[in-house]
Amino acid sequence: MTFSRIIFEVILIIALIRDNSVEGTAATSIDCMNGGYPGQSTNLTCTITGTVISGIYWLRPNSGSRIQVVRCNTANTRCVSDASGYSAVVDSPTQITLTIQSFNPAVDAGEWICRDGPTGEGQSTCNMTVQYGPVPGSINFNSTASVEEGHDLTVDCTASCNPPCDYSWTLGDNQITTSPLLNVTDISRNQDGNVYNCTATNIVLLTSINKHFTLTVTYPERMSALSAGAISGIVIAVVLALAIPTVWILYARKIKKRAEDVQNESNN
Repeated sequence: MTFSRIIFEVILIIALIRDNSVEGTAATSIDCMNGGYPGQSTNLTCTITGTVISGIYWLRPNSGSRIQVVRCNTANTRCVSDASGYSAVVDSPTQITLTIQSFNPAVDAGEWICRDGPTGEGQSTCNMTVQYGPVPGSINFNSTASVEEGHDLTVDCTASCNPPCDYSWTLGDNQITTSPLLNVTDISRNQDGNVYNCTATNIVLLTSINKHFTLTVTYPERMSALSAGAISGIVIAVVLALAIPTVWILYARKIKKRAEDVQNESNN
């Protein structure tokens, strides 16, 4: 290697070191995990690459402005809180974990920043979302479903969740599908009375809700029986409607005749 080449590489190395010092930042990568659940403790991690020059700063969202909540020293060995409800620990020279002691969607949901120094060079951001669900009552299918024999049925069990829920449709002890949509095809009369149950689970929050429906299958015999019953009811109603006035008329005539007989006897 020539002397001039050695000098060039030394100058290049010095320039890179100087550039890093002037720009003053290590690269960061922040992870908001799966978001935060209102009122619960929530963690974020910041991974650091390179030499920390000014110290690691954590900033939370706050209606368009930024609030500094934690800062760590340049040696990346100690962190102090600048806002109540927030703390951070140095897991290693290259990772820091920040804890939101009680997640408040009003101030903690949105874009978080982890960066070397109070300015924006080399900063990393992540979007902190609100975890929730499954919300009770958010499954909207009916508790019964009536279907003609030979037809198909689709029932939607989608619940309101973040992160998205996992689903399980079961019939008795048998799992049918892990999709929120249950498809029952070519329905037969022997499926009449089947109870299908859907469970929606948030595996992060470890919460779940379930709902079931009972299948009613209609077929010619059943429809005829129902029609006969309906006809019988109509006939009975008509007979009563005609009989009651008739009985009343006969009764009224009888009362009237008795009154006339009494009047005639008194006149005699």
